[in-house]
Amino acid sequence: MNIKMVRGDSSLKKYADDIVNMIHVEAGKNKMLEWDADTLALSITSGNSILAFADNEVVGHVCLVFWSSYVEICALIVHENVRGRGVGTRLMEEAVNISRQMTKKQVILLPNETSYPIGERIGFSGRSKQYFGSEIWESCSACHEKENFPKCHCQPMVLDKIGDAKFVALHDSDEQLILETAQTYCGIWKEPPWSEDFWEVPCVVSDIKEQMQKEFASFVVAQVGNSIAGFTWGYGIDQVGMRALCGSMALDFLFDECANVFYVDELATASLFRRKGIGLQLAQVLLGEARALGMSVLCLRTDINAQAARNLYGMLGFVDLGIQDEKYPNRTYWVMK
Repeated sequence: MNIKMVRGDSSLKKYADDIVNMIHVEAGKNKMLEWDADTLALSITSGNSILAFADNEVVGHVCLVFWSSYVEICALIVHENVRGRGVGTRLMEEAVNISRQMTKKQVILLPNETSYPIGERIGFSGRSKQYFGSEIWESCSACHEKENFPKCHCQPMVLDKIGDAKFVALHDSDEQLILETAQTYCGIWKEPPWSEDFWEVPCVVSDIKEQMQKEFASFVVAQVGNSIAGFTWGYGIDQVGMRALCGSMALDFLFDECANVFYVDELATASLFRRKGIGLQLAQVLLGEARALGMSVLCLRTDINAQAARNLYGMLGFVDLGIQDEKYPNRTYWVMK
């Protein structure tokens, strides 16, 4: 049987009812949410759906839903007559490809027990529900288990691979990975606008390990083949620690209403891997990890001449407070709540 994948358009919206009927069967088993034909037809017409055909009959579907911070792959359904033939995997792979063409947002998946293994095969990994912003849980009102949230059966996932880049957590036991990260670190900060040529690899290795011991520390690196393409990390910080960092009491107000402040200490991408969305993905992963740790305020500082970094932070929702660092007056502090 020949399976053909087709991206949706207005000529294919006539198949919305057939797809809704397939979804209805699985929704009745509490394996996915119901969809109405009008919403699905709109997704197909707008090109956000991918349909699978066999002998001119629709046998599968998946679509993209765009949130402010994410693009979600959802409504994955395969007709029972063609299951076990890789149709679901092909649909999801096509959805990932289209999502990367359309946006640089983080790609997420809220799978059931059938689609979870598919997600793992193509580069997704599981996260806690606290990792995600609240917007994606709006659809929970239609779920049979809505009263059990967040202890419901849904197991959210994030795409940890973009092209050749893989995003992985860095732990204090990863000696070789820490060493490679330190080497990349020294190379990056020698460049303008930082021009910090005083860093030495052994000192950076020690610093990374020391930072890892801080409360609520989280470290993420981007790997491309055998190279470290970028890194980011941060940790929880209290008022005393923030005063020591910025050299003043100018940021005391962050702790007036909330003690859960996360400081983004480092974020950088090696020169060979820039303008590929790696820095943005690194930041998105770290911010998700901070949310999962219960952090409600995020803070960082960056150089006033680092325009690429400033653009990225603005895109993520950080606001430049205009507060200068006492030790490095060319760096200002940014906050996101």
